[in-house]
Amino acid sequence: MRQFLALFILCLIASCSLPEKKDATKQKSITRDFQVDLNALLPSGEFKADIMDKIKMSPRGKELQDKFMIAMKADPEWFLQQQRIVEKTGKEPPYDAHLGMSETEWKEYQSIMNNVEAMEAEASGSEPLLISNVGGIIRFKSSGKLEYLNFVSIDIGKKEVYMFDHILSLLDTICVKTEKNVFKTAWRGYEFQYTDDKNRVMPKDKKELDNISMKLFSFTLGLFPESGKTYIEIAGSEIEKGKDIVKFKVPFVIRK
Repeated sequence: MRQFLALFILCLIASCSLPEKKDATKQKSITRDFQVDLNALLPSGEFKADIMDKIKMSPRGKELQDKFMIAMKADPEWFLQQQRIVEKTGKEPPYDAHLGMSETEWKEYQSIMNNVEAMEAEASGSEPLLISNVGGIIRFKSSGKLEYLNFVSIDIGKKEVYMFDHILSLLDTICVKTEKNVFKTAWRGYEFQYTDDKNRVMPKDKKELDNISMKLFSFTLGLFPESGKTYIEIAGSEIEKGKDIVKFKVPFVIRK
């Protein structure tokens, strides 16, 4: 059921003083001391950022995923109805031809998507990254897919991330306890978020969907302990009357 929800939501709205200069791969654990962690994970220096926005999956999985997305775009109102069923019953709706594939294919697709061990994040490329960590303020300079970082800064003392003209508040710490994920490692970190409406509900029909307006920006910072690499994901979505104005999601790891 959670897999259905994740697929639905993902496709439908288609997330101090000057520190001593040191290698970002030295840190091996998250201490939960925010200042210590931020200075260790994001020291001043020149780095390379591997952009991890490709997911390696079987050709069959990709084929069925394409069918699912085509079906969703063809009849979004039906998928909204199914979402309401999920919200009311807590159960995944039964198979329906609106899913864009046969019942056998749907069961196969669910099995593939639930087997996250068979999928793995891959780098689509890399970009140079300059980090400035001075006086408790962290700033970034990059290009290409990471150009959005040029509009991001972090105030360590206030525990806030600034992205464009939005203030992203610290939501919580992250603790991924299992290696059963696309990065193949357990990891810990911090999550920041800005939204213009925390109480927004799922649109009831296509008319509401076509008129929805919302803003959601997030910044995730973590540590892959085995490699010692810093992980970041920046994401932004701004929708005005059902039209995407801003939409990006870039996960990457930092290395020397």
